[in-house]
Amino acid sequence: SGRRALGWRMPRLHLAVLAMLLSVALGRASWLTCLSCRAGGVAAIAMSAAHAPSPRGFIGLGIMGKGMARCLLRAGYPLHVWTRNAEVSAALQAEGLGPVTIASSPAEVVRACDRTFLM
Repeated sequence: SGRRALGWRMPRLHLAVLAMLLSVALGRASWLTCLSCRAGGVAAIAMSAAHAPSPRGFIGLGIMGKGMARCLLRAGYPLHVWTRNAEVSAALQAEGLGPVTIASSPAEVVRACDRTFLM
């Protein structure tokens, strides 16, 4: 609301450029930036497709976590997931958005991935 009061708005294209510059500066050329995740799809910018993205870990597939995990799958990342309710993990895997490996423990997720999200 403070941004609107000042009349300042940053278009999505500018956000994409900032994300691209940040990823290049950090040396993550294969990084994908998820700009929006909706039921209809994902807008993502691929920095480089030289190699397949490394798997990401996701622990906790609640209301917020499940949506974020879907966004990563649509962006092309394979996921290793763990949540207290195994049925939720199985449902995400059954959606077929991308490769989902269901781990038996949070420690297994962390060992399998270089980046893990906790929800």
